[in-house]
Amino acid sequence: MRSDRDVESRIEQWLADDAHLMPKHVLDAVREVVPRTRQLGPRGRFDSERWAGYVRVALAAAAVIVVATVGPTAVDQLRNVIPGLAGSSPTPTLSPTPTLSPTPTLSPTPTLSPTPTLSPTPTLSPTPSTSPTTGPTASLDPFTGLWWTIDVDGSLMSVRFAGTGATRELAFVDQRATYCAGGAFEQTGLGTVEGDAIHVDGIAGCVGGSAALPFQTTWRYDASTDTLGDGTNTWSRRGLTEAFIGIWKATDVDGSALTLSFGGSGLSRNVAFLDDSAAGVCAGVSFGARGAGTIGSVPSDGRFITVSMTGRCDGGANDITHIEKYEYARATDTLIGPLAPLAVGGTPQASTVTWHRP
Repeated sequence: MRSDRDVESRIEQWLADDAHLMPKHVLDAVREVVPRTRQLGPRGRFDSERWAGYVRVALAAAAVIVVATVGPTAVDQLRNVIPGLAGSSPTPTLSPTPTLSPTPTLSPTPTLSPTPTLSPTPTLSPTPSTSPTTGPTASLDPFTGLWWTIDVDGSLMSVRFAGTGATRELAFVDQRATYCAGGAFEQTGLGTVEGDAIHVDGIAGCVGGSAALPFQTTWRYDASTDTLGDGTNTWSRRGLTEAFIGIWKATDVDGSALTLSFGGSGLSRNVAFLDDSAAGVCAGVSFGARGAGTIGSVPSDGRFITVSMTGRCDGGANDITHIEKYEYARATDTLIGPLAPLAVGGTPQASTVTWHRP
């Protein structure tokens, strides 16, 4: 039997002589545990079994570090230092330091589908305007909507096509028809679309008249000018005004400014005239006159209007009466006058000029 001091001395000698190759933290662990054996019991008493048990605990604690750093042979060196421990319970084989499973690799951050690219903001097709002042728009359906023209006699005419597809409804109005003694003339019917043409069958007559006559006509669309043609008239989407309604202006032969205006309805018109610097009878001052006019002064020809006006020079005391005739030229949308009132069809006078809409 050896004393605890003998065992402690041998461990200390081993630590000094043979354990220098051991890692420092292992040696420090052994040095820390061995001095504590002095506390196992009253000084001078030695219980080898109890002491050996505590040393095993110390060795086991140190072995955890030893195995992890320098391998199991270091434990054998410790056994040799304490021969009495050679037959003790085998040093427990430590399970290998558990290797943590590899840090789980997160699935790649899901790549969001590309932000959806919005389809280009749809560009809205221009809203078809049904206003009679709409300019040429060849993309509009030529057989739906309102169309306008001026008749050969200067009256305003309109036609409206309604519906879609191959069949359309037609409503035609001549607002001042010489045939109807200045009253309105209407046509209604159905049209069949074939390509750029529409063939219409219907009935026509004066508004308020007792007789309605059948008619047939064909309208054709010209995409290059966005117009309709019926063989006699050319129709546009632009609003128009009949010849003998509204204001006309001209430059007199003496250079003065002239204004002629028409109002009323049917074949009768009220008329106003102004020459801002009338030569001759007014000696260069203005002349104004008012009167009445009758359309169709040439029998069965509504292109002409005969007016009777009475006026006076600015500051004058005497009334001056004029009876004059004006002709509407549909090809140029102008008025020509004054014309000699008694001649059939009218003969230009020295003061005849061409009038335009302002």
